[in-house]
Amino acid sequence: MVLPSPNLDDRTFEQIRDEAVRLIPQYCPEWTNYNPSDPGITLLELFSWMTEMVLYRLNRIPEKVHLALLDLIGVRLRPPQPSRTFITFHLVEGCASGAWVPRGTQVATEPNEDGDTIVFSTEEDLFAVPTRLMRVVSIHQDRVADNTALLKQVPRVAFDAFAGTKEIERFLYLCDARFSTLGETGTVQVVFDCPRARTEGLTALLEWEYWNGHRWRELDIAEIPAEEVASAGKTQRAVAFVGPLEDITEGEVDGHVGFWLRGRLIELPQSDDETVVGQITAAASILTEGVLADSALTCSSGDLYAPLDQTRTFFPFGEQPAHDTCLYLLSEEVLGKDDARVLIDLVAAEPTAVAPARPTTNLVVVFEFWNGQRWTELGRTGPAGPPENVGHEFRDTTRAFSQTGVISFLRPKNMVAHEVNGVEGHWLRARIAQGDYGRPGRYAVIDGNWVWQEDDPLAPPAFRSIALRYSQVPYPIERCVTYNDFNYVDRTDIARDPYKTFQAFEPFREEHPSLYLGFDSPFPDSQPVKLYLRVEEFEDDTTDVVIEEPFPEEVSERQRKKKRLKPSQRTVWECWDGERWVDVKPRDDTHNLTRSGLLELRGSKDWKPRREFGEEQFWLRCRLEMGSYAKSPRLEDVLVNTVAGVNATEVQQETLGHSDGTPDQKHAFARFPVLPGQAIVVREHDLPGKRELKKIMDEEGEDALRIETDDGGNPKEIWVRWHQVESFYASGPTDRHYVIDPVAGKVIFGDGRRGMIPPPGPNAIMAERYMTGGGVVGNVGAGSIVTLRQAVPYVERVTNYYKARGGADLESVEEAKLRGPQTVRHRYRAVTIEDYEWLALRASSSVARARCLKTPRREGEVTIIVLPKGEQKGRDLTKKPLPSPELLRRVQDFLDERRLVTTRLRVMKPRYVELSVRVTVVLKHAGPGMERLKGQLETAIRTMLHPLFGGPDGKGWPFGRAVHKSDLYRVVEGLEGVDFVDDLELVDEDLKRTTVQLNLREDELVHVVDVDVKTMARERLA
Repeated sequence: MVLPSPNLDDRTFEQIRDEAVRLIPQYCPEWTNYNPSDPGITLLELFSWMTEMVLYRLNRIPEKVHLALLDLIGVRLRPPQPSRTFITFHLVEGCASGAWVPRGTQVATEPNEDGDTIVFSTEEDLFAVPTRLMRVVSIHQDRVADNTALLKQVPRVAFDAFAGTKEIERFLYLCDARFSTLGETGTVQVVFDCPRARTEGLTALLEWEYWNGHRWRELDIAEIPAEEVASAGKTQRAVAFVGPLEDITEGEVDGHVGFWLRGRLIELPQSDDETVVGQITAAASILTEGVLADSALTCSSGDLYAPLDQTRTFFPFGEQPAHDTCLYLLSEEVLGKDDARVLIDLVAAEPTAVAPARPTTNLVVVFEFWNGQRWTELGRTGPAGPPENVGHEFRDTTRAFSQTGVISFLRPKNMVAHEVNGVEGHWLRARIAQGDYGRPGRYAVIDGNWVWQEDDPLAPPAFRSIALRYSQVPYPIERCVTYNDFNYVDRTDIARDPYKTFQAFEPFREEHPSLYLGFDSPFPDSQPVKLYLRVEEFEDDTTDVVIEEPFPEEVSERQRKKKRLKPSQRTVWECWDGERWVDVKPRDDTHNLTRSGLLELRGSKDWKPRREFGEEQFWLRCRLEMGSYAKSPRLEDVLVNTVAGVNATEVQQETLGHSDGTPDQKHAFARFPVLPGQAIVVREHDLPGKRELKKIMDEEGEDALRIETDDGGNPKEIWVRWHQVESFYASGPTDRHYVIDPVAGKVIFGDGRRGMIPPPGPNAIMAERYMTGGGVVGNVGAGSIVTLRQAVPYVERVTNYYKARGGADLESVEEAKLRGPQTVRHRYRAVTIEDYEWLALRASSSVARARCLKTPRREGEVTIIVLPKGEQKGRDLTKKPLPSPELLRRVQDFLDERRLVTTRLRVMKPRYVELSVRVTVVLKHAGPGMERLKGQLETAIRTMLHPLFGGPDGKGWPFGRAVHKSDLYRVVEGLEGVDFVDDLELVDEDLKRTTVQLNLREDELVHVVDVDVKTMARERLA
């Protein structure tokens, strides 16, 4: 708390005048007229006013002493601060060569009513290029996010620079006319040759889809009997699909139209060998219930054909089969398929209804097909089955139609359509070539009597069902296309070759998180190009460490330590040269994307376009090579042709004055206040010595010495840039130092003992450059800077996409007086508990709360508990706020520099005690909004106990504060619609029991696990 400055004399004008009037009778008894119009009273009032002015100046003495004391400890009035923003220059349409925008180019806002403008100056040279940013993509392993659209939204939506929002989809596309079979009742098997697979190979890693004309729909994998699987050999893997898919239709993939299936990679293989594929074949079939024949005829003699009803018990050769009796079967769906294995399922009639067939031992049934000229034998069978080495892999388990079984064969390649009984198609014929199924009985006269004789009883074959199926012999598919990283690659030639293989799915795209920027043209390699990257995390803070320290020696020492420390992360910026990614080694003011800033780089002569994410662009890649972030960087914008601008005017080559060789010289700038970054040079008579020159170079750089020579090469003038210090306390007689009073615009030199005296000479002291200006007036809004105060070739217009920030007026005396005691109290050193907590909050802008505890187990140890900031929008109250290891490390490093040497420091995350709440409330009115009210009750309870948003003041539930029922009664009953609380229970989740209050230790916070809300209407209580 700042003590008020006392008034040495607090009398006012009226008090002084009245006191003087009271003294008139004592000193001038003859003066009796005290009216205001009296000339004596007028003089008395004049003297009273003058006395009040003297008292006012007297009362200022404590304030001046106060300011003098603050000055002794380094607390001075802060000069005005200029606002800064980033200015984007737009080239005229059609400019292909680029344009230079020199440092100091002035741009301004539009004039106000008084004709005044606010001027900004660029802080660096800029080479504006016609290159445009086309794509922005974030990727991490197999997850990708296309953020291009976010850079076109107003206002901008931040995105994670190094994380994808969805997995990169990888597909294997297969096209074949046989897939149309799935539109019916068919089955399709796809066989993959996986020569290196040790497990199930590719088939176990894919989910399949088909095209229905509008979108890709899921396609289930069918299970088929092992004997009907089309794969053969150890390296082949088969997957089967079953129709009917009534909406399957042709689609276009990679420019080819056909029936497409695609497999989506859903599981990462244990080894890349699992997804190496050789030849891919397919086979269409009917392997389930089969289909009825299009037509079934029996012909007993001549051209007399009798149709068979396949829906009930039928006799394939009629009820009295004889030699050359034929069964004709027609099925375009089955017999019309090339390279197919045909299967005919026959189920014998019930023996109780029809007697089983009894073929003679010499029975031969020949199966025949039409080859275009005549009926040709396909295979033959008898009661013992087909003979050995029969052609077309003919099989018969019905034993010549005498029992239930399957007849199968390979469809002949020379089988053609033929007309039978007026119907043309692919017909199959079964003919009784020898033997029979018995003979009809007859009456005969034996010993003069008519007797019925059945020496070989007739028992023709009868079946209750017939079904035709087929399974094509696998042969190569028509087309194969892989889709990896948004690119289609045609693999058809390899997939049809039995001696070649290919990798169906490329491995992880990026081992490291990466950010891709795609441009329509390359950057020039001869000039540096600037990109502005705006990071959301530091939008309101200029640096991650929000602190101002008045001790320059400490600041410089920390800066030196910071330079020696390795950064927490390392990013690499690369471009594609046609064969590999090449490091472009930029100047990175974003410090590995930890803050907003400029990225300055040069293009490469070998920068080549590359097809990435489905588009061919000139890609610039930022790869997080190592390290991590306390908070993952989120980008708001990426701007080309952008440079920093400051609300200040630059003055160059201003002569400050002559040097007469006297100590403590003071020279004035023509314009003030003077902003940081000035350069003061002094003309000297002789060259500095080696030691002096080395120190000059260390303080001001290699260009601190400038020698002007005459035509003969002899030194004519020697100009040395001197170095600014806060005070001459550490300066020696030969140190070229000066002190700046930025508010008054004065430069002060040493006395010869503390700081060197400038050598005498006319116009010997010059300001090479300095900036002046600043103030809150420069905090203009976005889009306000639109005017070029000087013409720049090929530049059409300028704008600032973001508002200017940081402008501040001269610090007032009252503000300095408030700041001074705080600095005196802790001097940015952590001693007390309050010091640790105050400094921990300034270690990082990501720290929301900090709690300092004394560790009783170890002498001299303190513990800092850190809570990270949470998302204000869309915050999740069910999650525990826990700091990342990187944030804990950052706070630890920051406090380590400011703790006492003997203090041990621990920075840790908080401990949480889990609590559940059960509450029953009585509502004022029952209605449809009860569920919504339950949600509000749960949110209110969770918010009240939340470590960041809860507590009595809404700044987070205090550490160590016990949770009482009364804390929640007030919250619940305060909601609109709640009459009163009928019951409320606190459940300690650790002890699994209810409690009246939940006690917490000083390092603990509460976490609400579940909130069970029950509501009752007032009417139910009546």
